[in-house]
Amino acid sequence: MKILHVIFSCNRLQYLTKTLESLHLLDYCGHQVDRLIIDDYPRTRNDYIFDLLGKTHQFNTFLHKENMGLSVTWSEFFDYLKTVDYDYIIHQEDDVLQRQEWYFHEHPPKIEESDTPIKQYYYAKNTKQFPIIFSFYRRSIINYPFREYWGFTINEGMIMVYLAHFEQMYSAILKNSEGKNIIEHIGEESTGRRILPGEPNWEQFAHMHPDKVYSSRDGRLIA
Repeated sequence: MKILHVIFSCNRLQYLTKTLESLHLLDYCGHQVDRLIIDDYPRTRNDYIFDLLGKTHQFNTFLHKENMGLSVTWSEFFDYLKTVDYDYIIHQEDDVLQRQEWYFHEHPPKIEESDTPIKQYYYAKNTKQFPIIFSFYRRSIINYPFREYWGFTINEGMIMVYLAHFEQMYSAILKNSEGKNIIEHIGEESTGRRILPGEPNWEQFAHMHPDKVYSSRDGRLIA
């Protein structure tokens, strides 16, 4: 089985370095795996550091020459997947060790009545997002006409809404045997573009200048 392990980055080295170091705990079970970092924040980036990180942790690097935004990066990446031969994608962000409750509306995870047991784990069905915080999915997902249907560059919400409505599919949020999330999100700060003006949910991010730093929890300005 051929796997591509990709990290979407926005030059937050304080998080990316910890995330890369944590990956020595990841067991690929003998499968063929290629690794790729896509960075989308060139304003303060030192390309030499990214080259060194890539070589140290055995990742190829693709560095955007301008800040394009997460939705454009999603679309660009799906276009790239159409040109390469992989079976599955491991897809994550640059600030993930584990995933815990993060936003104001989230609560500590637990085993819910609607959760499905799978060996020593549980999973919850998710029809709202196709999350990349740390995800595993089939490469063939790119064959669905997300952009043709929506008429925009894509994001994780648009992907999942399409799959849930037209294909009755969902993503599964994996929990451990006690109902706790398995990964930890460490990215307190957010910078760079997310989506483009006029795209769905643009209003949520319209106040955020791409050259400034904001809280990734509530969107308030930090620096």
